[in-house]
Amino acid sequence: VDLKKVLEEVDSNRSIIRKLKKGEVPKDLLAKKGRVLELKTALLVVESPNKARTIARFFGRPSVREYGRLRVYEVNLGNYTLLITASGGHIYDLITDVTDVPNIYGVAYIAKKREVAFIPIYTTLKRCMDKGHQFTSETSENSLKCPICGSPNIFDARVTVDAIRDVALEVDEVLVGTDPDTEGEKIAFDIVSTVLPVNNNVKRIEFHEVTKRAIINAVSSPRGVDLNLVRAQLVRSCLLYTSPSP
Repeated sequence: VDLKKVLEEVDSNRSIIRKLKKGEVPKDLLAKKGRVLELKTALLVVESPNKARTIARFFGRPSVREYGRLRVYEVNLGNYTLLITASGGHIYDLITDVTDVPNIYGVAYIAKKREVAFIPIYTTLKRCMDKGHQFTSETSENSLKCPICGSPNIFDARVTVDAIRDVALEVDEVLVGTDPDTEGEKIAFDIVSTVLPVNNNVKRIEFHEVTKRAIINAVSSPRGVDLNLVRAQLVRSCLLYTSPSP
């Protein structure tokens, strides 16, 4: 990638946008026959709030919008208006209080002749805001308490899910930039599944360093979710909770 050329193109597009906002028709837009200025809005979801803030600052001073408790940074990449936010890590985890089917810590098992089928059952992750404990439960919001300390001050990741969906409704596409490992791929899979009902233009991007160049390259070369990595994480979770203790 010729970074200098990319940055020149970004500066050129920014200049065009500024003129268009003033009601002017830029000469360099008319000079190239058949040129179409494509303006897109995209939501980039990463894991860490600190990472979201750092990425936003690569592209100038970002504006900040609040969707409930979800903080969203807005920056301009020339032909992209990029909204950046964080999932805060996993938004789903194995449920612990399944009662209607035989299960071992949220992994249901169904015996079929000589085989046993294991089915992981997930729900939104809950966090105790007083002590930091994490847990899963399907009890109603009014009776939800931390099972360890009893605190009613609980944050349900369902709030994050709903907020991400609200932002996804406003943009042309959603980019999921969680960590490039099995855990990150599972989080990406969950976010994609969450967003698809409201925006079917969802893509996975991958970067191995948090730099401006890495982000620009990742945004320009999206891929799909690696289902093999997702399956690996699911199998690992099932084995972790269904295997007998040593």
